[in-house]
Amino acid sequence: MAVTATDPKVAVLAASRSLNPYPEKVTDEVFLASPFCDPRDLVQVKYEMVRRVRVDKVPVVRAARAFGYCRQAFYEIAAARLRKMYASLLRAATEHVDRLQIIVTDNDSPPIEGIHRALELSDTDRLVPMPPAEPDDTQPVDAPPEPEEEAGT
Repeated sequence: MAVTATDPKVAVLAASRSLNPYPEKVTDEVFLASPFCDPRDLVQVKYEMVRRVRVDKVPVVRAARAFGYCRQAFYEIAAARLRKMYASLLRAATEHVDRLQIIVTDNDSPPIEGIHRALELSDTDRLVPMPPAEPDDTQPVDAPPEPEEEAGT
């Protein structure tokens, strides 16, 4: 992909500090064959590298090399992405504590400092939205209903 001085995408990527300084090092055939993917877009390159390992099960060394990185950089990039995701979820959870329940799982994720217990879900597990709590509702949402009293007692 040719880079010109007047290319508006290069200017946007550079302004957002997302311009890959070494787009020529990206050699992943699937990435380069896609009209959507751009080796100049550093965010896209990193995302696709991690996705290639996590989803397509490509070995780390091969994926890292195909996207212009070494194995250690892959692990650093993958961990940074998870930390940012968890931080975003934590912000959302604290802002919407009364209306939001978040369960996140990545069964292949490396241990991250501050995450004390991994939660593993299978492919058949589903997330169910919680109904909104009533202001004076003191019973937990999943508690069994109170037994009804018989008439005349």
